Amino acid sequence: MRHSLLLAVLLVLGSFAFGQPLLEPLRTGVSTSGVQRMAITPDGTSMLIGGGFAMADGIMSPCITEWDGVDYQSLGCGLTGNSWDCVSPFISSVGPLTDLEFWNGELYACGSFTYSGTTPVNFIARFDGTAWQPLGLGADAIVAGLRAMPDGLYAAGWFNQIDTVEALGLARWDGTRWYPVHDLPDITSVQASNAIGDVAEYNGMLYIAGNFAGPLGNNIARWNGTAWEGLNGGNGFLGSLGWVYRLEVHDGLLYMAGVFSTGSTGHPDNPGNGIVAFDGTDWYDLGGGTAGSVNHAVNEMLWWHDTLYIAGSFNMIGGVPTDGLARWD
Repeated sequence: MRHSLLLAVLLVLGSFAFGQPLLEPLRTGVSTSGVQRMAITPDGTSMLIGGGFAMADGIMSPCITEWDGVDYQSLGCGLTGNSWDCVSPFISSVGPLTDLEFWNGELYACGSFTYSGTTPVNFIARFDGTAWQPLGLGADAIVAGLRAMPDGLYAAGWFNQIDTVEALGLARWDGTRWYPVHDLPDITSVQASNAIGDVAEYNGMLYIAGNFAGPLGNNIARWNGTAWEGLNGGNGFLGSLGWVYRLEVHDGLLYMAGVFSTGSTGHPDNPGNGIVAFDGTDWYDLGGGTAGSVNHAVNEMLWWHDTLYIAGSFNMIGGVPTDGLARWD
């Protein structure tokens, strides 16, 4: 359930349908540090909103809140960077939460948080309907992304160990314990740990994306069923600003979004600007992407009703001026 842009989509499309203003606030919204991820509950009755905020509409709800269309509700003690008594009006450190995912009927969250109330959760947690629970000992560093797959919940991040298992930025949870994934090696030569932000399965292969440079190339790689390998001739996405944030599969293509460019801040061998599609062999640049934009990052994307919605810090895409939100038909 990766509906991270659904709030913006519903507000915009709903306003056209019912003749309301294009954007409407959800009461007083959340406190500073903002929203990073959203997900719709499996029964479709409410939306979960996660980020780096401490309060939602004046209610103490660190990192995550539930919006039922009328009111905000907190989920347990929320998720924070320090232990707190769950009723204190002040929190010295908040998240942020970076991803939400439903797997096996339960809600999971990840980010840079380490506590829920006085319970250590260490960067990843499961909500049991009342309180947030740890998954073993958690991770030793940030968990950035989650992906539900048939064989388990996959976690990607900056960690070297999760629970007691060595797993260099990529691990699988089967509901009871953690496992490394295809013995992913150290794939970076520029930092202390593999920095993996997202993972997806496409055409029977497992793809990982993030901010890494090393033996598998730059920022994108895949498990081909036998070995890990780089893409784009082994180069991946080149340039000083290369970073792939999100992966999505739709209608036979794998979409990749992030901060990369074929322009002066990027590299001429890159397959596009900000967002591209891949069919396993060839690349498609989606109308030129964010070329020409001062800030060209695409941070999030969502396919909904065969239309791709994207959000980021860009101010131009496909030659069209737009501030941070666009759609591809």
